[in-house]
This record gives sequence, C-alpha cells and structure tokens, in this order.
Amino acid sequence: MVKYYINITKKTHNSLVHEAYRLGVQLDNVGTKNWVSGVKHILKLLDMENMWKEIETTKGDNIATTLLDRLKLKFQQHSFDLLHDDNKGTNHQNKLRTYRQFKKDTSFEKYLAVIKNPYHRSAMTKLRISAHTLKIETGRHQNINVAERKCPVCSTQKIEDEEHFLLHCPCYNNIRNEYSQKTGNANIDQICLTKILESKNENTLIKLGKFIYQCFNLREENMKLTKPAAS
Repeated sequence: MVKYYINITKKTHNSLVHEAYRLGVQLDNVGTKNWVSGVKHILKLLDMENMWKEIETTKGDNIATTLLDRLKLKFQQHSFDLLHDDNKGTNHQNKLRTYRQFKKDTSFEKYLAVIKNPYHRSAMTKLRISAHTLKIETGRHQNINVAERKCPVCSTQKIEDEEHFLLHCPCYNNIRNEYSQKTGNANIDQICLTKILESKNENTLIKLGKFIYQCFNLREENMKLTKPAAS
C-alpha cells in the first residue's frame, strides 16, 4: 500500500492518477477518511509520521526499505510481548513458558528443515511449544495446581514438565543413554533443557528429534499400562 503511494507521488502532476492522489490528500486534510488516511495511519504506527512529507520531496527514496525494517522490528517486538505475557491463557498462565526460554528471535528454526522424518519433526515441535500431554500442560487445562502435576509414569513425585520428561524421568533412561552415546553428550541429565533445544548442529538435531519421538511413544505405552481396566 505504501509502495503504491510512493509510486503515485512520482507520477507527473498532470496525470489522472496524481490528481486522484491530490484529491485524497485534500479530503484527508478536511477530515474525510480515504486511502491516503490509511497510508498516514500506517506510517504513524511505525513511528514514521515525520516521513509523510518527505515522501514527496525525496520521491520515496529508501522509505520503503525503512518501512520494511520497522515492520519486522514491530512484528518481533509484538511476538515477544505475547510470548512473555503471563496475563493471558487459562488461569493467567502462558503455555509457552518453556518455548520462551530458548526462542530468542523470529527466524526460521533449523530443525524444521534438517529433520526429514515427519514423526520426529512433529515430536520436536510438540515438545518445544508444549503441545503435548505431559501433566504440566494437561494439568493447566484441568485447573490442577502446578505442584500437583506429578509424573504419572515414575515414582519420583517430580512435576512432569518438559525438563523432567526429557532429562530426568527414569522411565526413559535406556533411550536417554542411547541418545547420549550417539551424540557424545555424557551426563545429559546435568545439561539444561534450553541448551539442548538451542542446538544448531544438524546431526544432533536429527538424533534429538528421534529421541523425543521415542520418549513420547514409550510414555504413551506406559500410560496405557497405568490406566485402570474397564469394568
């Protein structure tokens, strides 16, 4: 929209398009809203209101590029404001509490291109954005106090959050040890979850996706075993 506006200002003053533009400016000046008013509003939102007059004098040089940069900055700021807003969601709890620990920018995540197996890639995504059935998340929907969202598949009485699930729950020790050996991450239980999920190493990401997938599958099997038999 702004690019179109800039192009119109470049038209010769006796062209029909430029005359329509001048009429739009005159209408806006007397309080009649039109598409010119929309352009001014966009520039104001992006803190570029001072460039309104400059568009004609500079013929729009670099304004479109500056606008695009401002848009990206505004988008990123808005994204992170929502990501860190705890006054939203069920019981004023942000379900992206884990995601925001390692999501530092809005760029495309490398694992989405590197992990070719769709099941492994999906498992990685579910863990990252808390779109899973771990107690830390299902308990949020059931209004269960965080301290009571205990792991249902082990006897540690620990809260079943992403970190416990991936790094500490003894039920997945065999899978965890296999992953550690293949990636050279000795004592994986002593590495923080954020550091693991921040990895950009292609080989590590591929193995991590498989590791998470296997853990989710084993948990599902364990949950079936813990369910009471139907009467």
